[in-house]
Amino acid sequence: MVGEAVGEVAEMDAGLVRRKDRAERLLAAFELRYGAMAVLFAEYVAFPLTVTTELSYCLRERFCPEAEWSVAAVVLSSGLCDAVGYDLYELKSGVRAVLLARLVGRSEGERVLGELVGFMAGYIQARLGCAGTLDFGAEPEWIALACLRSADEVTRLIVRRLKEMWAEDGDQSVTQSRFRLGVLVESQMDLLAMRGFRPIDLRELRLVARDLEGEVDETSVAERMKRAGFPELKTMEVSIAILEVGVELEVGLVKFEAMTVRLDRAGTVVREERVEGWKYTETRPEGLNLEMVAIPSGRFFMGSPPDEKDRFDDEGPRHEVTVQPFFMGQYPVTQRQWELVAGLEEVDRTLKKSPSGFEGEDCPVETVSWEDAVEFCARLSRVTGRCYRLPTEAEWEYACRAGTDTPFYLGETLSGRVANYDSSVVYQGEPAVDSRGRTNPVGEFSPNARGLYDMHGNVLEWCADDWHDNYNGAPIDGSARKDASNDSGSRLLRGGSWIYDSGYCRSAVRRYGSPADADSFIGFRLACDFPNTLLYQN
Repeated sequence: MVGEAVGEVAEMDAGLVRRKDRAERLLAAFELRYGAMAVLFAEYVAFPLTVTTELSYCLRERFCPEAEWSVAAVVLSSGLCDAVGYDLYELKSGVRAVLLARLVGRSEGERVLGELVGFMAGYIQARLGCAGTLDFGAEPEWIALACLRSADEVTRLIVRRLKEMWAEDGDQSVTQSRFRLGVLVESQMDLLAMRGFRPIDLRELRLVARDLEGEVDETSVAERMKRAGFPELKTMEVSIAILEVGVELEVGLVKFEAMTVRLDRAGTVVREERVEGWKYTETRPEGLNLEMVAIPSGRFFMGSPPDEKDRFDDEGPRHEVTVQPFFMGQYPVTQRQWELVAGLEEVDRTLKKSPSGFEGEDCPVETVSWEDAVEFCARLSRVTGRCYRLPTEAEWEYACRAGTDTPFYLGETLSGRVANYDSSVVYQGEPAVDSRGRTNPVGEFSPNARGLYDMHGNVLEWCADDWHDNYNGAPIDGSARKDASNDSGSRLLRGGSWIYDSGYCRSAVRRYGSPADADSFIGFRLACDFPNTLLYQN
């Protein structure tokens, strides 16, 4: 018996872990598609028991005014929530638990909870104070919206008003509508309950009122229901299936951690920072092991400021770009990976099995043209069923900068200790050191804050865009720039290489080459479209 009990407890614990893990993955996918601000807003949405569209907009206005106005609707319709009534939504229990844990775990968590209490109290009180009798049939949802400290005076006022409204008579159809729409799916109150919060819900309303007033007849609710012709109330779970039109991609996202560094102008490491993200590994063809990092959506200023050292005119005008979520190779494509894909069936052109001038299966493949890179993407896409491609120029710079606006994602300068480039030439005050004179195995140096390696130096990387000598007329949605004004037929290259000094390795620097150009300092990394739906594997 004891063994069985222990087994049951272990099984329950494992179930909780699985639920939390699935919630974390769901939130990770949500953040990748809609950004960190949307997840922050979802933490506030997790506080009320249930949420209406109006309340969602009010929460956004009060607590996240810097977020896009559409985030209020996005959270309710994204799959984080279930519909539990007319214009009434409830966060999935596992998701709500994770969000509440984040909310109360903040350094200012208690203060935020207090502000939410006051906000919700005012929200409910305002609706109770409206002129005339509140129509439950049209707006039943406010009854279960609030989590309030039971000792608060405003709770007493609310309960008193609810008791008065409960005693008001109505015809049978109105009464039926009140009960039918008022009974809601229960929400867990784990974290909030531990902090003295409790829900205001129809099903326990009479008990709350009795505790506070001591005068409510416990049978009055049941008698009213019986007179209205209602059967005995039973709990019912409702599941709403929402189909999203788009590509379904079955991947197993895995959380990863890495350490990045920041340099001062002397090239000294002044700070180490732990970064984390999500990625999946493409294993087809067998042994490929191509690691693709999820890059969330966001905005950034593309190009360099006029006063940046070694700036070129083609890096302007600086402009804001919005980038949609996508996956990007954690490393440049290696010689081993190239060989595996080059052995696949041809799509449009033949590929050399071993084009590189330097040896090393973990070194980046080089001496490959833009046309070769496109063929590589086509072959891999056909085998995997996923849309592998070259990144757009905007995606490349957005991923490289990783939230920074300095010349390099590492800071104001580079150092031969943190990147492979011609480090014999000084950029700021860093010491000059002999360069390697060749490529190095990918991943030897610190990544940026997105967990991407070798974005400065090692090999130049092809992008999808046609070359233009400035950003006038460039798209602001992160898409590739391709139009008839590209008379030269050249394509974009980014990132610098082992042969270039640091000024040519900056986040904003742009190079170009003919689609047929191939040299020992040119390689590429992959991008992959982010699907509408992610199906996570356990």
